[in-house]
Amino acid sequence: MRKFNSPDDALNDIMLYMESLSKFGTRFSPVSPQQFDEYFLKTYEKNTPDVFPESKRLEVKMAIHALRDMLDVTLITPQ
Repeated sequence: MRKFNSPDDALNDIMLYMESLSKFGTRFSPVSPQQFDEYFLKTYEKNTPDVFPESKRLEVKMAIHALRDMLDVTLITPQ
């Protein structure tokens, strides 16, 4: 992970990665929602203290939690 200036930077990074898994909506993702959560979102959560100041950590964790709740819908089907 790289350092981010704001929680929005991290969320944009996550969303860009999610979109890339389906080649930006042109094919099915090779990754299941459970795999995405286990190997990607949990890594972000675990490293939040190393990337963000304490004042921003809760905001990032809440956003990751919201993304996790949407995984079955957003990951990732062709449009």
